[in-house]
Amino acid sequence: MAFFHMAACFYILYSEKLDKFYVGGTEDLATRLKFHNNPIEPRKFTAKGIPWILKLSIDCTSKSEALIMEKRIKSMKSRKFIMSLIEDTQFRLKFLQTFRG
Repeated sequence: MAFFHMAACFYILYSEKLDKFYVGGTEDLATRLKFHNNPIEPRKFTAKGIPWILKLSIDCTSKSEALIMEKRIKSMKSRKFIMSLIEDTQFRLKFLQTFRG
């Protein structure tokens, strides 16, 4: 995991209860994680999977970079891809290079 204290990050959460991952982007990870585990709106997807555990966060240079990464990961629709990002440092670095050159 990278912690550069940039403007934003994208993150991957895991719910053991649902056996599902959740991918998001934010400018305040601590607050966002609290929100996912104490949702105001009980009908939201994340409300069903509490507790959510942070599996990966990667600092981004901007909120737009975080959202682009989030969308790319979601577009893959692949649990294997998400697990590779979490578990394989080389895979993660190659993924990040596609955004950062």
